[in-house]
Amino acid sequence: MNKSISICSVSKDTYKFDRMLDSLDVSKYMSHSVEESRVSVNVYSIKGDKDQYDIFSGYNKAIEMSKDDYIVFVHDDVEFLCNSNAWSDLFRLLDQDDTGFVGVAGTRLLDTSGIWWNTLQTHGSGAVMHCNKEGNEWMTAYGVYGQTIVLDGVFLAARRSMLEYIGGFDSSHYKGFHFYDIDTTLQAHTKGYKNYTIPLLLKHHSIGDTANNVGWAKNRKIFLKLWEKQLPIRM
Repeated sequence: MNKSISICSVSKDTYKFDRMLDSLDVSKYMSHSVEESRVSVNVYSIKGDKDQYDIFSGYNKAIEMSKDDYIVFVHDDVEFLCNSNAWSDLFRLLDQDDTGFVGVAGTRLLDTSGIWWNTLQTHGSGAVMHCNKEGNEWMTAYGVYGQTIVLDGVFLAARRSMLEYIGGFDSSHYKGFHFYDIDTTLQAHTKGYKNYTIPLLLKHHSIGDTANNVGWAKNRKIFLKLWEKQLPIRM
């Protein structure tokens, strides 16, 4: 069976995007079986000023542009360090009709704060390698891989048909670059789809910083208004 996948990133930084792209070689990570070795990859960099494409409208634009069965949404500041089975595992999950999103980090419990990492100690899933500006690297292991409620947006993969069914990313309520991941993966979960983490290893050249981030706080307020009656949600 031929595999066709779009890799999409909202990026204004050519260096970051090219570094991510250079690290991406799906074919070398696929297993050697004939069925799973035929893969075509299309790449979309959604560029423009932040007033034109925030991450919600940017990713929706990518869905509109892409003609592939599978779509990956990934930050531009990552490098792929995948193990030999990661892309094969990804395709196997995406081929299942009840799969929502597949990612690399998430949680099996979203509490009333709406902050996914608040429950990592007891309900976390997945792992990501981080790298700071000084070049220091460390592995953050969140917990056992498997089914989750929501996923972090550093890497999200999904079937086109599922994305179209849930309506894509909610650009009608949100603007900016925060909570697109939690809102959209929760939409999939509440519509009966299953989200998963898999050991597709990434190096993320960011440590994430929400302190005093006005955009993050604003979108969290919107998220809680939309979802507060359904929180907490657990496996």
